Amino acid sequence: PRIIPIVVFNPNATGFTTPKWNNLACSPKGRIHGDFEYTESEDSITIKWYSGSQDNLVIPDFINGKPVTTIGEGAFDGAQSHPITLLLPPTLTTIKCGALGKFTGLSGELIIPRSVQSIEAGALPESDQFRIVFEGDAPQLGEWALSNTGITYNSGSEGFTTPEWNGYPCFPRD
Repeated sequence: PRIIPIVVFNPNATGFTTPKWNNLACSPKGRIHGDFEYTESEDSITIKWYSGSQDNLVIPDFINGKPVTTIGEGAFDGAQSHPITLLLPPTLTTIKCGALGKFTGLSGELIIPRSVQSIEAGALPESDQFRIVFEGDAPQLGEWALSNTGITYNSGSEGFTTPEWNGYPCFPRD
């Protein structure tokens, strides 16, 4: 396995830049909730790191009473194994660059909640073992944000085109 170095610093430290510092991944140390490390703003939570090994992974919708709205850049690079199923929270709005890109063992469907508005570059894994299902309208996409799997969307969702959307095969859900 490839080891990706990351610089983690105390939030009060000065001189560090995120998401990169001296060409290394860099992030402030977060708080811990189970196998998740997170940062907290006034009104939301960002998952910064996951170090667990669950086969059926559920990302929490709320931590400390605040909605989990973002999965941070490379947040799941520390997973000790790759889940087979992944449930994203209905509070999620943003999936950052490479957030879930290492999860190559997913199968079945990966449901993207209707709340998701942005999926950044390389955010989702490349695999032909699962398909992506959008519950809501088409989000903004970064370059190569999705895998080459089939994409489906709920009827009534806006912004998708058939038979292709942003270079990906795309069809309404049955």
